[in-house]
Formats: sequence, structure tokens, C-alpha cells
Amino acid sequence: MTPLHCAVASSSGTTVTELLIANGASLVAKTDCGSTPLHLCAATGRTERAAMLLMNGAEANAQDNNGDTPLHRAAQEGHDLIIKKLVNFGADVNRTNKEGIRPIDFAAAHGYASAVRTLLKFGAKTDLVDNEGRSLMHYAAASCFPSDGCVKTLLGQKVSHCRTDARGLTPLHYAAFTSNIYILKMLLHAGTNVDAITFENRTPLHYASFFDSTGDCINELVNKEANCTAQDVNGFSPLHYAAAKGFLPACKTVTDANAYFCSLAGRVFIFFLQMWSKLTHSQIVWAFQQGTLTPLHFAARYGRVDVMKFFLKNGCDIDVSDEYGRTALHIALCYENYEFVASLLEYGPSVTQQTLRDLTSPLHLIVSSETGRSDLLKTMLEKMGNDKNLDVRDVLERTPLMFAASLPEATSVDLLLKAGAEPSLLDKFYRSALSVAVYYGRTASVELILESLSNDAVRYILADDMGGRNALHQAAWAGDEKIMQSLLERIPDGFFISEMVSSKGLSPFHVAAQRGHIKVLEMLLDRQKEKFFAGIDQSPLHYAAYLQSPECCLALCRFLGTHAIHLKDLQERLLRRKDNTLHT
Repeated sequence: MTPLHCAVASSSGTTVTELLIANGASLVAKTDCGSTPLHLCAATGRTERAAMLLMNGAEANAQDNNGDTPLHRAAQEGHDLIIKKLVNFGADVNRTNKEGIRPIDFAAAHGYASAVRTLLKFGAKTDLVDNEGRSLMHYAAASCFPSDGCVKTLLGQKVSHCRTDARGLTPLHYAAFTSNIYILKMLLHAGTNVDAITFENRTPLHYASFFDSTGDCINELVNKEANCTAQDVNGFSPLHYAAAKGFLPACKTVTDANAYFCSLAGRVFIFFLQMWSKLTHSQIVWAFQQGTLTPLHFAARYGRVDVMKFFLKNGCDIDVSDEYGRTALHIALCYENYEFVASLLEYGPSVTQQTLRDLTSPLHLIVSSETGRSDLLKTMLEKMGNDKNLDVRDVLERTPLMFAASLPEATSVDLLLKAGAEPSLLDKFYRSALSVAVYYGRTASVELILESLSNDAVRYILADDMGGRNALHQAAWAGDEKIMQSLLERIPDGFFISEMVSSKGLSPFHVAAQRGHIKVLEMLLDRQKEKFFAGIDQSPLHYAAYLQSPECCLALCRFLGTHAIHLKDLQERLLRRKDNTLHT
């Protein structure tokens, strides 16, 4: 940016600008974004300084890095006087930037009706489109300015209000998108198609249903008999998008007949009442048909509690599932909309209904949440009554109790066990809730599960999973001393821990040494009688040495005594023993 750029953009007088021009300041110098001093004059509305630059030879059609001319900048800000000055000095009113946008497009998009009329007077064309196929009427309809002046001007010029852009959107779609009720009314009055569809099969009502925060545009479209059940390419109707949007922020006045549908917060679903009143019974059934993503699912996805209550009070099936078997409760839990879940549970949804792909139930989801919403789990269990299917299994045969066993808090485990969940079940990989709790180091949950297993506790402590690992392996891996102590207290003296070898040849001793858990290793050594470890070629001492753990090495050396000095790989000893047998 040169001193002349600074001078023309300044709010002070024209003296400095005159001085710099008189002393040879460059009129064509550009900033990093390609703006000349004339661009800045046009954008800031400095008419006198713009005149000075033009009279001294500034290029009226100079383009910045995006292809915008000073006329683009002036039109974007609605500076009529500068527009006239630029045109008088040769500015091209139909010059496009790199996106195919003309100055009059900018003026229309920003709602500057006077600037639009000025540019039309100087020869701006009305039948050109930009690179995306958007016409001048599209830009006028997209204006957020609370006026219909530009659209009115263009309609007076016989500009088409039905033309579609490259995506099939009409100006009415744009008005619905920006929720400009003034423009939307003007276009509807002009006779534009209220049910025009885009290439994605979306009508203006689809856009209004999601973006209209007041309900005015929805009201106008519905009153013009817009199709409330029109499906887009995804199979969604305006009702789906309205459900996703949720309740209105402002309370509206409705008739006594519709007062029942007021929300608990005093808000009224104007758009629902308007669309709902237009739907026949068969259309409502279609919107909520089994195997589709319904408006109720949308409400669950975005946590719209009042919308959900509206649907359920009007007889919608609370357990309707989509093509994957997910109910509204599944969706709300997946997106952690817990306020929605709490409200939905008041209506008694199924908490054991499973999805089609992974067979997950809401019970699985609530206990798999890291937040551990035990309050909601308690409500679910209360709603189930005496007919409880607490051991519903997913595709990996995991029960809700197995999911709960991994949580930091033991509240969910306690609730499930007291409600009758079975702790002895195994999943597809032969893992029990106990092995899960031990693996994650959940001490309190381990105690609860062991207490529930009672006399069978030893059986499940020593039960191998698919990899040959039992609870002692998992405890050695986790390194939790309290858990290991609880497990060892329940194992009779006749069991040899050193012979509990996984499919990889590792005993609990190997695992503890491998992980460097000295306290756990010492607890295991206290139970070991033989100074020999079954398993792979290398002993726990090898693993401790690899880990560079002096504490574990010392504990093992003390245990092994003189054996530690001569300890060699098991394979070497076995080979020597085999050779001796052959010679004999």
C-alpha cells in the first residue's frame, strides 16, 4: 500500500491527495490484493478524490486480483455518485470479475435499489449470468436487506423470476434460503412456481423449513399451497428439516384450537402447525413410515425436545426405526443429546431394540458413554419394569454389563447387577464382564462382579479368552495391585499360576515383568512354589532385562536364587535334555 492509497482512504480532506498526485504518485500502484487507489476511493465513497484520480488518468476499468473493478466496489457499497462518475470516465457496467459477477449483481445482492436503477440506466444487461448460472434476479432475491426494492425494479424491467442456476435453484429458493419475507412475497405475487425443484429435488419450502427463524416464509409458502411432503434426493420432506431446526425463539399467537400444541416453554411450533394442518393422514403415515429416517429421527439428532413431544402427542410411533434399525433413542444417544433422552424416556421407548447391522441397543449405548450417565440408565431400568432383557447382545455378543465394566465409575455396573444382569456370560472372544473390568483397571467394578459371581468367581478368574489369557494376565497387564490382590485371594493354593500360559506363551509373570509392574510381580512370586516358569523360550527375567527394569530383575533374582545365574533359554535346556535321552 502506497501513501496515495492511505490518503484516498482517509477521512480527512483532499489536500494530501492533491499533493501526492502533483508530486508524481503512481495511480496504478496496487496493494497485495490488487487494489488501486481508485478501488479504495470507490469502496469508501470518496467522490472528490475519485474525481481527482480519474481526471489525472486513473484507469476506470482496473481489476484487482479477483477481477473486481472500481465500479464493482462502488456498486457493492451502493455509492451512486461514484458509480455515475466512473461510468462517465469509461467504466464498463457489464465487466465481470473472475466469478462472472458484474457490478449490478453486487448492488442487487446488497439491496441497493437506487444503484441498480442507475446501472440499468447506463446500460447494464439483465439477461447475463455468472459462472454458476446465477442471474441478476437470483442476486436480488438473495439479498438480506429487508426490502423488495431491487426485485420490484427488476420485475418492472420484465426480468425472468423463474430462471434456474447451475444447481436448479430459482430466485424463490434464494429468498427462502435468506428468509427474506419481503422478496419472497413479491416473487410469489409475480407468479413464480411455489414447488419448483432443484437438481436435488428440494423445493423453496425445504430451504425455508431449515433456515427460516421466524416462520414467516414458511407461513407464506404453506398458504400458497406449497407441497409439505415433497421429497428431496435423500428422501427428506420439509417436515424433516423443520424437525432438525427445532422450536421458534419467539412466542406467536395462535387460535384456541391450536393452543394445545404450545410448547412447555411458551413457544409455538408455527411451522409445524402450518405444515401439519396441510397433511392428510396417509401423508403423515408416509413421513413416519418404518425403515426410513423420519422427522422424529431428525429431532433426536439435533436435540429438539419440544418437536419430539409434538410428534408423540400427535400419535407418532416412538420406536419407529430407520433403514439401519435405529430408533430416535439410538440417534439421541449417539449424539449425546442427553436432555432429549431424558424427555424421551418419559414416553416409554424400547431400550432393548437392536439395530440391524451391529445389534446395538440403547442399553449398550448409555453404558458405553464415557460420561457414564448412570442417572439415565437408572431411568431406563425403572421403565423396563419386571420384564427385563438386560443381557441383550450385540454382534460381538457383548452385553451392556460388559460395556459398563469398562467405565471409570462402578455405578452402572452396580445398577445392572442389582437389576439382574448376568455376570457369567462371555462374548464372541470368550471375554466376561470380569475380564473387561480387570483389563481397564476398574477396581470397584471388579469387586462388585466378583461378589455377584460368588462361588463361581474362581472359575471366571481362571477362564481363558480366545488368546488364552485369564483375569490374572489382564491384572498383570493393568498393574493394579488391589485388583490382583482380590483375584489371588479367591484362588486356592492348588493352582499353579506359572502354568497359566497364553497362546503366545506368556504367563502372568511374563506379563508383569514385560510391563515393569514390580508390586504385581512380587504378589505373584509370593504364590509361586517352583523356581521354574512355563511358557515361551524366555523367562520373565529375560523380559525384565529387556525392559531395563532393575526392580523387576532384582525381585526375580531373589526368587530364583542361584538359578538366576545359570538361567538359559528354555529351548536350549529342552534341546540338551532331548540329546541326552537319545544318547542314552
